[in-house]
Amino acid sequence: MEEHSSLIPTHTLLMTLKDLSYSLPSSKFGHLLPGRRLNAAGILKPVSFARSAQLLAVVGPSGAGKSTLLRVISGKVLRSGFVAGSVSLNGAPVRSPGQLRRLCGFFTQEDNLLPLLTIRETLMFSAKFRLNDAGHREKEQRVNCLMLVG
Repeated sequence: MEEHSSLIPTHTLLMTLKDLSYSLPSSKFGHLLPGRRLNAAGILKPVSFARSAQLLAVVGPSGAGKSTLLRVISGKVLRSGFVAGSVSLNGAPVRSPGQLRRLCGFFTQEDNLLPLLTIRETLMFSAKFRLNDAGHREKEQRVNCLMLVG
């Protein structure tokens, strides 16, 4: 592991969730029941945790909100449903989903990855699209770091 120590980032982020919830505005559901006033739909009830450089398993039955939680903490949600300040990084409140999109990502459970690629090739494929400002060497280093941590 000594030869790979330069690939492990020297800084880590502590992500803290405090009473994180997520709702979709009622306008998203108005077409289902025309003429009825609908409240915002609560998709994710308050969740709290703090994790840094650890593997976290999110488990639960179908419909429990696992995918929604991952979408919220990776910033892939509507700004209108995002509660600013419920997520913090190293104690600084996150004000918009865009801040999280720049730092976090995940693979969905659907098999939309290229089946003939190795894990390393799949991560490099993703890095080529997500890390626009990074050079090829930096992308390789980030992928190698992920391979070591995972």
